Amino acid sequence: MHGATVKVTDLEWNLNWVFKKMNEWCNRNLLSLNFSTTCFMQFHSKSTFTKAIYINYDNKTISNNTDLKFLGLLIDSTTSWKSHIAMIIPGTESNLFYD
Repeated sequence: MHGATVKVTDLEWNLNWVFKKMNEWCNRNLLSLNFSTTCFMQFHSKSTFTKAIYINYDNKTISNNTDLKFLGLLIDSTTSWKSHIAMIIPGTESNLFYD
């Protein structure tokens, strides 16, 4: 899929198939996916329009987030630092001491 134009429907089908296989593996190993906290993100540049992709399994839709917090780092779909910086500035300001 690298370097080639991929139809959204093909990509959705592949993602749904992978998600199904991942869920089957979890079930075989006595694990489960938490659908309420599971999400995915489509990365793109600021000037690129992306078509919506939908991942569904067992009548549940996996949410497509534009940003998410992972290990204390706020990541957005354009890989910009703006949202992360905006999140940490209030905390750093309250830790500064002025005379």
